Amino acid sequence: ANWNSHYEDKNVKIEYQLADCTDRANDTDFTYYILRFINKTKKQLNVQFETSDSKDLIEKQVGEENRTSFILEPLETREGNCSSFQKELKQFVRINKNAKEKTKDKLLLILNVKTYEL
Repeated sequence: ANWNSHYEDKNVKIEYQLADCTDRANDTDFTYYILRFINKTKKQLNVQFETSDSKDLIEKQVGEENRTSFILEPLETREGNCSSFQKELKQFVRINKNAKEKTKDKLLLILNVKTYEL
């Protein structure tokens, strides 16, 4: 699978790929951004970021539900997949099957990434 770089600093690298995920129980197909976080350091990191699905919202106050914080162990790579429940590992793009209406693809906007050594 090809990973695309989304964000990188001296501590962390964030990559993504698009994946089509089938929800068999509801007979629906979704496309998600599957995310991968790489701790480039030998220290435990607290990674924090915000997500938005609109460039217009970037300037506005981001709600609590759009903030994410989690711990990466030294040199850990944490990778999502279709069955990931953690929002840091999977972001919705679109419904492909049984969609009531055609929806615009959601953008992958990971903002204000901060890392803190623990």
